[in-house]
Formats: sequence, structure tokens, C-alpha cells
Amino acid sequence: MLAGNELSRDVADGKYNIEYQPVTTVDMGYMHPATTASLVVAQKDPEHWEAFHHSLLSYFSTQYNAGKGQVIQNREASWKQVKVLAKEVGVPDKVIESIPQNVTTDYLEASTTAWRNAAIENRGDKLGTPEFVKDHSTRIDLSGADAQTLVSIIRAGIGVE
Repeated sequence: MLAGNELSRDVADGKYNIEYQPVTTVDMGYMHPATTASLVVAQKDPEHWEAFHHSLLSYFSTQYNAGKGQVIQNREASWKQVKVLAKEVGVPDKVIESIPQNVTTDYLEASTTAWRNAAIENRGDKLGTPEFVKDHSTRIDLSGADAQTLVSIIRAGIGVE
């Protein structure tokens, strides 16, 4: 089980809401095409956004953890790969064709600044992603190596079991 899929099921079941805030974490070529595509799909094909979001994160994680940087460090190659991922999860061709390589530079800068400067209780100097914050005010301290433990900590932190 992947933690993201489990959390998404909780949202679908009405247990809580999740707000996503894209921020600059690792400055690689993948960042802008992936964020751009995510925003386009969220707007033009929201029914496929969740699967696409998970696919984008999974692809990056797999490549990064395996030390395979030829795509994720190259913006053009990343843009092409992001379109492949969109196709794999069922995003319509018309939407995929409308995805530009990058329209998110200013957006990510503003979003990242807002995230860094947010007054979040229990954050201290622990700035990293993913970050789970209850009610825009209290950081949930994640610990644990497996997905089920992380999901349990997040659920307990927001007060649902």
C-alpha cells in the first residue's frame, strides 16, 4: 500500500480534506514540467488528476532513488515523460497536447515563499516535504518507515482513526 493512495481513499470517504501546495523542493528539470502538467490536468481533466499526481510522484521517486537522473535532470526529457505518464493514467490526448513545458516559475516561487514563511506550530526548523499540517496551523510530526505507520500517524494527528 502506498500512503498517498490510502490518504486519497480517506478523502474520497469524506474523512478529511487535503490541500496540496506545490513547492520547490529539488531543483531539477522535472519540477516545472511536472507542476505545469499537474495544474493543467487539475483544471482540464480533474477526474484523472489524482492518478496523475500519484504517477508523477512515483516516477520521480523511482528515478531519484535509483540515481537515474537522465530524465529528471533534463527539462525537455521530463516534459516528454510527463506526457507519457499522463497518457498512461487516461488523460485525454487533447489535454496532453495542451501541456506546455513550463508556466510555473513565478507560481512555484510565490508558493514556496508562502510555505516557508507560514507560521506553523511544531515546525521549528524542520522544513521538508511532504509536510502534513492540520488546519493550516500545526505540523504533524512524521516518523516511521512504512506506509501504514505514516498513514496512522497522519490520521491520529488530524484526529481521525
